[in-house]
Amino acid sequence: PVGPDGAENADSTRFWKIAPDAGGRLWERWKEQGIASIGWEPLGDVGSMDDGQFQQAVARARQAHPDWSEDALEQVRRFSQIRVGDRVIANRGTTEILGVGIVTRPYFFVAGVEHGHQLGMDWIDVRRRAVNEGGWRRTLINLTQREYERLTQSPVADDEPAFTERAFAILEGIHANPRIEYYNQHREEFKLPVEY
Repeated sequence: PVGPDGAENADSTRFWKIAPDAGGRLWERWKEQGIASIGWEPLGDVGSMDDGQFQQAVARARQAHPDWSEDALEQVRRFSQIRVGDRVIANRGTTEILGVGIVTRPYFFVAGVEHGHQLGMDWIDVRRRAVNEGGWRRTLINLTQREYERLTQSPVADDEPAFTERAFAILEGIHANPRIEYYNQHREEFKLPVEY
């Protein structure tokens, strides 16, 4: 969202689509470790790089990997700027949402692992949803709030349970502590698994 002066509001929630590699290959790891991640590890830790340092890292990476485009590598820079509280949709190709989460830890880099560029995630809804998003050919895409809301309201796959274990835990919590304070503390958690 943009303020009246045309500048982006730094406090506003942003929305993203991130692919857990081709075919959703890393999705189980993402869920188990509470992360989202992308590749292009040879760039190194881009979190503290200024523009010049990033461009030097891109030049080095492209020298070693001529098939990597500057545009593809720019996704790492954008990934590193995703903030705590931003919302993420994990996808498999152009036809399936694997999960929906909230960023809980800003960008960090883990050297020596596949997909070392990482974010901490709370995957609040891991029910699969069928979609038809022909433009989802990139690893990382910035979504509008309207796109995010439309996508997260897509029908859940027929073989998915109507409620997740997470939904029952949230409902159990409000049952044990039926106060507005509890609801306000867990408001975001109610949105997908419970209110769908």
